[in-house]
Amino acid sequence: MLGITDDLCQALQYKSKDILKVMQLVSSTKTLLQKFREHGWDPLFEKLKLFCKDHDIEVLNLSALYKAGRGRPHIQKDNLKIEHEYWFDILIASTNSLLTEMNSPLMMR
Repeated sequence: MLGITDDLCQALQYKSKDILKVMQLVSSTKTLLQKFREHGWDPLFEKLKLFCKDHDIEVLNLSALYKAGRGRPHIQKDNLKIEHEYWFDILIASTNSLLTEMNSPLMMR
């Protein structure tokens, strides 16, 4: 997500007078985030596995059942796998948050 939003962040820092360019960046960033939200998990996880393999890091078994950890309310999540926690509760939630912020009236001013 940081890679997707980087160009927009850079353009906003320079107080560009080219407002059309910035508005195009906002639009294309929102499109890229939506595509990432819909199709980004598998490619992201494949890159993660390659990184872990290259650095001798053990990859979690994402097929294992999810158990709520410390500091979180004990919500029963029967039959949910760890993959669901990472994909839906973290990746999708954070992407949704960015998209919501970018669609807010304050962003469009």
